[in-house]
This record gives sequence, structure tokens and C-alpha cells, in this order.
Amino acid sequence: MTKTSRKLFMLGAATAVLAQAAGADVLTGTVTDATGEAGLQGALVTIEELGRTTSADRFGTYRFANIPAGDYTLSVSYVGADTVTDSVTVSGDTDFSIRLGGDVRYLDNILVVGSSAAQAGAINQQRASDALISVIDSDGLGNFPDTTVADSLARVAGLSIENDQGEGRYVSIRGINTDLISATINGVRTPSPEDRRGVLLDGVPSDLLDGIEVQKSLTPDVDADTIGGVINLKTISAFDRDGQFVRAKVEGSYNEIAEELSPKATLTYSNVFGDKLGIAASVNFQSLAIEAHNNEVGEWEFDDDLGAYYPNDDYEMRWYDLTRERLGLVFNVDYRATENTELYLRTLFNQYKDDEVRNKFEFRDLAEEGVSVDGNNYNFNFAEVDAEVRQREEERKIQTYALGGQTIAGAWTVDYEVSYAYAEEDDSNNHDVAFRSDDMDGDAIIVWDNSTPEKPRLTGAGVDFVYDPSTYEMDAFEQEFTVNEDTEWAYKLDLENESSIGSTPVTWKMGVKVRDREKVR
Repeated sequence: MTKTSRKLFMLGAATAVLAQAAGADVLTGTVTDATGEAGLQGALVTIEELGRTTSADRFGTYRFANIPAGDYTLSVSYVGADTVTDSVTVSGDTDFSIRLGGDVRYLDNILVVGSSAAQAGAINQQRASDALISVIDSDGLGNFPDTTVADSLARVAGLSIENDQGEGRYVSIRGINTDLISATINGVRTPSPEDRRGVLLDGVPSDLLDGIEVQKSLTPDVDADTIGGVINLKTISAFDRDGQFVRAKVEGSYNEIAEELSPKATLTYSNVFGDKLGIAASVNFQSLAIEAHNNEVGEWEFDDDLGAYYPNDDYEMRWYDLTRERLGLVFNVDYRATENTELYLRTLFNQYKDDEVRNKFEFRDLAEEGVSVDGNNYNFNFAEVDAEVRQREEERKIQTYALGGQTIAGAWTVDYEVSYAYAEEDDSNNHDVAFRSDDMDGDAIIVWDNSTPEKPRLTGAGVDFVYDPSTYEMDAFEQEFTVNEDTEWAYKLDLENESSIGSTPVTWKMGVKVRDREKVR
């Protein structure tokens, strides 16, 4: 075959494929509530005669390709609403939208919050997914006093949370190491600001999100290095709602121990212009005051002679005073360029500051010279005391930017995206100084009164030794200068084709993704 004939053959084949795509009948539409304003994601749409089923996307849109022209029965199933059946005639590109549920009458000055509707939305998304997932929608995020994403995920079955000062930090799926769990924002892999693979989820405010999806089982379209599961954080889109939307939320909490008020505020705005351009933005700020008093014992041992348990190791008294500030910004743009092409820009900026002061008294080798027990009082006549002060200001930043779109041509769907993600942890303002006392021995006795375990007290003649500065000398001083940076560029192209083998509908998927990641410490 000559070069010219090969070119003609390839051109003819491409023309035939495009002609087939252009000539295929397509059925599209939107599944909404009775008002026609809210799309119902996860609704299952079935063509009864063909046995083909698809699910509605986040905007309530469904689509069937390669349908022979003719009359069909269309049924729509959605948990929380009666199944709707209707007739549709498909000829060329056909648009057929369906509304579910009863009519809603609006009354002045009455607000009805439907928790069952929020649960139904999450259940329908889980039912429609090909993988095993759990979903928390925007209503579920907004109805609880959660501070962070990790706190919100504590309600999901199969997930466990690692806490720090009462706040969720790392998330484990089914007990798997947190370093094997991947976190994404709008599908963009989130780099880790720490010197490990696991992503801290205590910095992103939950009020900044439109929903959270946890994928517990892996499918071929998930990144190969995702081993333990995926946590995807979804931000708002203007097309999630009809027209202009404004929401302001101000709240606060009071810490009785710290005797401080912690404010929290969120402002969200979205609007659709000309049914084509959608802009959505959200900003969130929180300042949280935390004060904690900890009492920790290294080990308890039972003594036969004493007939009681006693602490035979170190005893620590810790006092924490910290302020955590979170600032989050989201700015998203959606543009429906044509009937078959949608473009988007997704951006997120998050900043987390942790300003902490910790004072610690550590009593070492308590039982070296013996101990006596008198009820709930433990008497020690020997100890070394370490007094330590740590001042630390930690700052973390996470940024993600994604530019992409989707184009539909007949039975083909093409998704394309370029993304940039950056994470930084600045722990350079970290000072730790430790002082060590002389040995406390002789007749001085420290009495540990444990009659109230949550508030133990130290009494006895040895307490004067503990509080006398002249008994201490500097033992160590540490100053840490650490900055971690993690950057990733990603490029992806996904192709999907709807066809059939005999009377069985088949969906073919293929794609390529390139990730360029650099981590610097």
C-alpha cells in the first residue's frame, strides 16, 4: 500500500467514525426536584425496552448514546421519592427532563430543614457509584459543629480518626496506615505538607466544602499509588443551584478553661450568568482557643507488699495554651461553551496556623528509692525533675488549581485537565528549652494526691524543692528550622465510549495521566 493510499484509508476510517458518532441518536435530560431548581445527583434513569441504566451527575444531568430511534419507556428511581415512569420518543438529539417529588408550597417566615432529604441525597450517590463509597453532602457538613474535615469524617462507617487536642487530624480507612490513604480536592491529588505521605486533614475547614466522598474500594480509573482508599473533597459550583445564591454564617464557641471566645465565619456566593457562565466563591475564617491540662504516667505496677498499684516510672504534668487559625478561600468558574463542551477552573487556598506554648514538669525515676501508699496518696522521697518550656508556631498552606473540561461527541466523552498543587509546612519558629534539677533525696517527701484522678495534686515538703528555681540548671536548648514543600503538576486525558455487544450495552474507558512531583525539605 502506498503512502497516499494509507492516508486516504485513515482519512476514510476517521470520517466513518465521525459520521457514525454524528448520526447516533442521543437522549439527554435533567432530573430535578418538583421545583425544577435542584438537580438530583445519583438518580437512576432506565430505558426499560433496552435495559440500559445510567445515573445523574452532580447537576442532575443524564445521558444515553447510541440509541435506535423510536418510542421508549423511561423510569427514574430516587431514594426518598416515588419512581416516575414516562414515555419518550427518541429521534436525533432528544432532550427529556423529569421532575420528582410533590409540589412544594413556600410559606413566609417558615424554614424547614429536611434531614431525611440530605440522607437520601447521600444514599443515592452511594447507590449509583460503581465503587464502594460513603458520601457526606453539604447539608450534612453544615448541620454539625465540626471544625475540620477529619471531624466530619468521624461519622463515616469504617473510618477512624487520629486526634490532637480534641480535633481530628489523620484519617484511616478500615484501619489501614494513614500514609496509604490519598486525599484529593476536586479530584486533584493533595500533596502532603509534612515529611510523610499522609495528608493532614485538620487544616481544611469543613464549611468550605460542598461535600466529601470516601472511596473505600479501588477501580481501574483510580491512580495506581492509591492503596488504602481515596478521600475526595468537593467544593461548590455555581450550577449546583439555580441563579444567585448568598449564604453568610457566623458562630462561636466558648472555652471555659481558656476563658476565651472562638469566632468562626463563612461567606458563600454563587451566580449563573446567561445560563452559560457560573461563578462561585467562598471564604472561611476561624480562630480557635484551646487550653489543656494533662497528667501522664509512664507505667503502673502492682506491689505485693504494698497491696496496691503505684506509678513506678515517670510522671508528667503538662499545660498547653494554643490558638489555631484557619483561613480558606475557594473560587470556581464553570463555562458551558457549547451544548457539548463544558470548561471549568477550580481553585482552593488554605492556610493553617498553630501557635502553641507548652509547659511540662517531668518527675523521673520516682520509685528508685521506694514508695509508700496511703489510700489515694503516693509518697516519694526521691526524684529528678525536668522543667521544659516549648514555644512553637507552625504554619501550613495548601493550594490547588485545576483547569479542564469535558467534550461530548456522539458516543464519545472526552475529559481533559491540567492541575497544580502545592503544600508547605513552615516549622522554623520552634524553640524548646529544658532545665534539670539536682536529685531530690533525704527526708523531703512528695505526696501525690490522686483522690481526684482528673485533678491530681502535689503536696508535702518536697514540693518546695520542685518550685525552687535555684535547684535547676539548663540542660538543653533546641531551635528548629524546618520548611517542607511538596509540589505536583498533573496532566490527564480520559476517553469514554458507549457501545454495545449484541444487545448488551458496554462502556469502554481509557486514559493517560502524567504526574510530576517534587518534595523538598
